[in-house]
Amino acid sequence: MNRDPRQDAQQLVAYVRAATKQLDYLRPRKEDKAFLEQDGKLLYAVDTDVIKLYTNPGEMSVTRKNREGYAQIFPDDDPYLATAIGAALARYVFFYLSENLPLLALPPLNEEMQHVYYGIARDASGELDRAQEQKAKLDEIFEQAEDDEELATLILTRAPDIYKVLWDQGASGELKQFGDLLEESRVAPPCHLLDEDLVKDVNLIQALAPVDQSLQDMFDFRELREAWFDRLRETKSSSRPITLLYDDAVAMARLEWVNDRLEGNKYRLLMITGDQSLFAAAQRYSKGSRSFAEKFLRHPRTYLAEPEVLLTEQGQTSQETGAEGGMANHDDNRFVESLEMLGQSLKLNDSEEALEKSAQSVLDDTPDLLVKFKEKWSKYTSSLAARQIENMEYASEHLNNLHDLQQRLDEKIEETWDSFFKTTTKTGYGLLLYSTSDRRPVRNAPPLRFDSFKKARNFVDIVITEGRLPSGAQQSLKVKEDPWDYTFYLVYALLYAYLGKWGFTKSLAAHATYLADKGKVKAITGREAYFLLAVAVRHSSKKLGDLTDAREYLSMARRLVVEEGHHDRNKDVRFESELLAIDLTAHLFMAFKGDKQAKDIPSLKELQHSAIAQLEELKSGVEPDEIIRVATERNLLTNLFMLTFLRVFGYGEPVDKAELTPWLAYFKKNIDGKNGQVPRLSTLVDIIFHMAVWFLSEDGNKEEKKRNRKSAMKLLEARSVRDYVMPYDKKRIRFFKQCLNGENKSVATGGKDIF
Repeated sequence: MNRDPRQDAQQLVAYVRAATKQLDYLRPRKEDKAFLEQDGKLLYAVDTDVIKLYTNPGEMSVTRKNREGYAQIFPDDDPYLATAIGAALARYVFFYLSENLPLLALPPLNEEMQHVYYGIARDASGELDRAQEQKAKLDEIFEQAEDDEELATLILTRAPDIYKVLWDQGASGELKQFGDLLEESRVAPPCHLLDEDLVKDVNLIQALAPVDQSLQDMFDFRELREAWFDRLRETKSSSRPITLLYDDAVAMARLEWVNDRLEGNKYRLLMITGDQSLFAAAQRYSKGSRSFAEKFLRHPRTYLAEPEVLLTEQGQTSQETGAEGGMANHDDNRFVESLEMLGQSLKLNDSEEALEKSAQSVLDDTPDLLVKFKEKWSKYTSSLAARQIENMEYASEHLNNLHDLQQRLDEKIEETWDSFFKTTTKTGYGLLLYSTSDRRPVRNAPPLRFDSFKKARNFVDIVITEGRLPSGAQQSLKVKEDPWDYTFYLVYALLYAYLGKWGFTKSLAAHATYLADKGKVKAITGREAYFLLAVAVRHSSKKLGDLTDAREYLSMARRLVVEEGHHDRNKDVRFESELLAIDLTAHLFMAFKGDKQAKDIPSLKELQHSAIAQLEELKSGVEPDEIIRVATERNLLTNLFMLTFLRVFGYGEPVDKAELTPWLAYFKKNIDGKNGQVPRLSTLVDIIFHMAVWFLSEDGNKEEKKRNRKSAMKLLEARSVRDYVMPYDKKRIRFFKQCLNGENKSVATGGKDIF
């Protein structure tokens, strides 16, 4: 069947548009190189979408509904080719573009990067668990598969998570890719460059410094931020959450702020992004004779003509591997010239009808124009396409029998977890800490005992009390008594708890228990890892039933205390306090989430009496470690008053205020205690303390009661309160507000609007 000439004309128009667009992306690179040749220095920042392009090129590169593919250069490019181009561009951006300095994640995009990583890690964990469960299906799959192709198809349809793990098509593959960036420190917030002394130029140091150096700076930055917010509101989707729009505005304002302070110097900061709404907003904003987009924004496709984009695994370009005759020779600009030749064949400002006629005329004169261009494009991208196919074929090798496939699956799962543990510890935590050290913790991290490991104790104390990672020799946690690095993983599990990243804490603490069981070292029983795991599981629980595991891990920790011959205590005050916290959490699930009444859970009144008894025991000096004593007291006091509020305002039970008043004074003393002895006051503790002050205020002193109510309400209205940890936290905050406003009707009197 002969092809309709009109279709050929329409395809030529589409190709000319694509070529013109690619030329527009390439043009700033020429200007950047001219700037470098004049002894200029370029720094680069990356948007979160470019990180996603590296970790998941298949998702970001191909055109999707309502979103342009970041690497789909021409409309009929095969998705495999677009994916290969996207991967090559991202690799160039992160590993070739700025070899001496990491690329910057401008605040608050650095926190957005964290959220992306946490999400990938969570999804990868589920994917790996499901892959393990699906292994039972492999016997049947192998019996039915007649060849390798059918085998892959059956695995994809019947054991999709195994397919994702084996062929790096899912979250576990993304996790490893993200790990590469963090492990090699290829992306970091600006303060990382300053703290690690990676920049020396005074002007650059001042430009990258936080924007709150003076009151005037704060006002000036606010004006930039508000202006960008208004611009982006015109170009961003109306469905985009206002908080994300605000974050984009802050990042763009920071980009402008830095470049304004570098004006006239040899430095310039460029932002690499594929977000078309950012380009649209920046294109409308002039900086001198050019738009902000032309000066400071770059698309990943800006670097498509760079020879390193076509590097093979052996470090050769496609020209060196035999792609002669294509467009791969960057030195003589064959790629750019071919694009220009195609782009100039039509005038795109004509009407659609006129364009089609012009295209048909061009094809009449040069019928092989498009065919030859496609051949050149195919040669230019040949190494990329070949590499993508090789990667898929490599994943399929040696999987022609059940034993090999199961072995390879186990290896891939182990590789993924190794990557996760390596990334989330030293390097990954350091990068995360830079952007969160100025915030108060949402919850308290549990105090751990490092009786036999002073290095670990000192390491944790520095981070928790000073908000920084130890430097130099202080970072070493290696001791001969711990050949399996148990304390290394336990320390980082605790540090993530300090940041409120309980999912990471749970994974690392579980790994530490595995190492303790594996190592069988006398000084390491795994007691602290099991305790921390219990706390992490409690903070990660989604429903009442999830607390069963927390109880089991805590029971293991309590059993190990008794079994340890080198400890002089048969019980641990922390463990009794944590058991009470688990029981209270069960009540909170029942109250605020409507979970069914749990069996064998002490009543609120019984738990309140238990909390007071434990506090009395701590006052008697039973705990010699000052930090553990103060931290455990704080947890018990917080839970004591939470129990009080549930009893009084939730269920209408009477309490003895006179009995509680001395404990409020003790609470105040704990909070005002020795500076640096315990972590900073957490958000939840601060709220409950101020609620207790209001609750126990003299009813006759209306002014004091009103003042204390206002202080508590101010905390409840703060933005940090919305950093919810537990599924019921939003309702708990609402409950506190209702207590202060006198709106509650207890459950005992039919107040179902509370619980």
